[in-house]
This record gives sequence, structure tokens and C-alpha cells, in this order.
Amino acid sequence: MNIALILAGGSGSRMGAETPKQFLPLEGRQILLRVLDVFQAHPEIGQICVVSGEEWSGRLKYLMEQEGYGKVCGVVDGGQTRRESSFRGLSFLMERFSPDDIVLIHDAARPLVSGELISESIRCARRFHACTAAIPLQDTVLESSDGRNTGHIPDRKRLYSVQTPQAFRLGTIFEGHRRFPAGREVTDDAGILAAQGINVKLVPGEKRNLKITSPEDMLIAAALLKG
Repeated sequence: MNIALILAGGSGSRMGAETPKQFLPLEGRQILLRVLDVFQAHPEIGQICVVSGEEWSGRLKYLMEQEGYGKVCGVVDGGQTRRESSFRGLSFLMERFSPDDIVLIHDAARPLVSGELISESIRCARRFHACTAAIPLQDTVLESSDGRNTGHIPDRKRLYSVQTPQAFRLGTIFEGHRRFPAGREVTDDAGILAAQGINVKLVPGEKRNLKITSPEDMLIAAALLKG
């Protein structure tokens, strides 16, 4: 079984809107629904679970009923952080599925994920237990201690921008969360395993698989959809 875990608990404060960004319309269809459309239509995905902010879960459940997503097996209330929300979703899945099943954790703010990237992530996770989509950085990156002066410039050839989906054996990522020190935060699920010395393979990501965080990103995503 391959299961999609969609993290839709963000507030989207950088969008400057009262409504969380995942509920904003992108070319006439809400961003979250565009994400769900891709996973619902994918032949290798058997079930979908959505993690939502508690105050928006009622609206989300209504949307699920209206849209008729037959693969959605649950809507789970998220936590205060991304890590807590992810762990709540994984705990929900562990009660219902096998530790050997594959879970693809995906941001609700990445509506342009392709079916090909989903398939490749599943194949990689079945072979290696843990993987993340990532693309090589093209711009030079530098460190600055004060935001005004140039510091260390790392080798760009060794740097990658991490995307989702991140795909894992369900038991592997659940145990990784369970063992991770309380109070220590990371930015994604792959980082939880990497911090414990567990190897996470890279799957070639896609430039169009952008994460919508600003109004400018909405314009780019809309242009890509039209293109």
C-alpha cells in the first residue's frame, strides 16, 4: 500500500491573507484541492490522509465530502509545529496500516507535483526505505552573520534545495519521529532521519514543483498551469 500524507496545517502568514494559503484559489481551484487531485488520480496511491489546522478541519471535511475523494481515509488535527503535525498524521496511519507500507509526505502548498515524481519516490522508498525529492541549487549561496556582510560561500555543487514528496517506509519514519528528542525542531521529515544517522536517498525533483509561500509564487504557479 502507498499512502499520501498531505500536510495542510500551515497558516500561510506570508501570503498576507486571512485564509490559509492552501484554501486560496489557484486558477479557479483551491491549492489543496489541486494537490489532492494529483494523488487521487495517481494509480499507485491507495489512500490519502490530510493533516489540518484544528480550526479549519470542519471546512476541510466538508470539502472532502463535496469533492468525493474516495481515497481519503481521514482528516487529522495538526499540532503547533510541522513536526508535531507530521507525527500526528503518522500515528493515525500506524494504527491502520502496515509498517512496511510506503507513506509519501507532501506539502499542501506544492500543487504542481507530477505523477512521475510520485512514482519515482515510491520506487526509491521501496528500495531504500527513505528518500526526498531535491534539486541542485543554481544560485551561489553565502553565509552572513549579520545580514550586511558576506561570510562563507559553500561549494554550490554540493548544495540541494529540498522538496516534497518525501517517501518512507511507514515504520521507519514513525520510529524516527518517536526517537527524536522532544523540543528539537527540524524543517522536514527527512531531516529527522538524517539527524539520527539514517541515510536518506535523493530523488531528482522538479523546478515546477514549487512551494507557494508568497503572492509572487501564486503568479508563477498560475503561469505554469497555463503553460
